[in-house]
Amino acid sequence: LLAVYFGTDEHVPLGTSSLTITSSLAGGVAWFATASIFTDNGNAIAPAFGGGLALGAGVGYYAGQHFHVRPGDAAVVNSGALWGSVVGGLFAISFDADGTHRSIDSGIVLSGLGLGVVGGALLAHNYTVSRGHAALIDASGVLGIVLGLAANSVVARAADSNSTSSSDERTANFALGGLAVGLIAGGVLTRNMDAPGIAVTPAMGRATTAGGGSTATFGLGATW
Repeated sequence: LLAVYFGTDEHVPLGTSSLTITSSLAGGVAWFATASIFTDNGNAIAPAFGGGLALGAGVGYYAGQHFHVRPGDAAVVNSGALWGSVVGGLFAISFDADGTHRSIDSGIVLSGLGLGVVGGALLAHNYTVSRGHAALIDASGVLGIVLGLAANSVVARAADSNSTSSSDERTANFALGGLAVGLIAGGVLTRNMDAPGIAVTPAMGRATTAGGGSTATFGLGATW
């Protein structure tokens, strides 16, 4: 609280604040997963998580202020970090439903987070995406997961399986499938959301008639 109050600008842009919050969470997850790869001692993992939160917030704030990150760019990076972590966690459950290989599971989550952040940064660098556009795609991903879990519930009732590990694996697989379908559908349906609109204006002119006279013309003119 003191660091934020005394060490930050009084008027923090929306892009910077959004990136700072998500970078803090991403840093916590990254250091938590990294520590979990090497040890299962909670006394070592907990401080790593706390340090990652603080370090991630500092990096996000500096990057936002230095590169003047727009809210839309921050939203894309945030989406990449979010869905990368979710996909990594679902893959870890799918491959190791029993949780017997904790270090490998942590590595998968860390890889998903890293790929998500890099992918989001590349998209933000090469494309102009509005904050609302990114939010709609995120909502599509959430809806996809919900529909995937609903489908899993139907299949589980039909299968009537008693194995907890197979049930968890199936749930993760259905959630992954629903997430993929939701994100793709959201991206396709909103693909023209940020495209510049074509300005259409009334146009008047004069044209020569077949008899050699002139007449007024009315229509619509567009530029692109």
